[in-house]
Amino acid sequence: MEMNSRQIFQVEKGIKNEPALYPKEFQTARTAARYSGRLAVEAGKKGAPKRSYETFNFNQFGLLMRDLVADPDFALNIGDVISGRIGEGEDSVEFVGTVMRNDERRDVVLYGVRIDKMSRDSGRLEWFEKPE
Repeated sequence: MEMNSRQIFQVEKGIKNEPALYPKEFQTARTAARYSGRLAVEAGKKGAPKRSYETFNFNQFGLLMRDLVADPDFALNIGDVISGRIGEGEDSVEFVGTVMRNDERRDVVLYGVRIDKMSRDSGRLEWFEKPE
């Protein structure tokens, strides 16, 4: 109401913004749950021998893994593209990823790896890629 003229104005109520719902598929932009646990990882750069790692924590978009063999002459660098296998036996999956981080904590080398491409399972090797 305008006070001087006592004229009443009416404005339609705005539409409330609904919170985003995040589906549970890999190929979405939802916030991922992070899991702690140890899974075996065999990975390496193209043309180089595979090395043994172990996950520190992980989700479907990436993993934080530690190098099981301390070698001061070897390190993965940020931007390195690596490929390998996560897990063992029938439950393992193959992946291609990019090293996004490398840290050294108390003589343990940790690598943050973004998963760019992953097989659906170890038997069929159907690949799917993370959306941009």
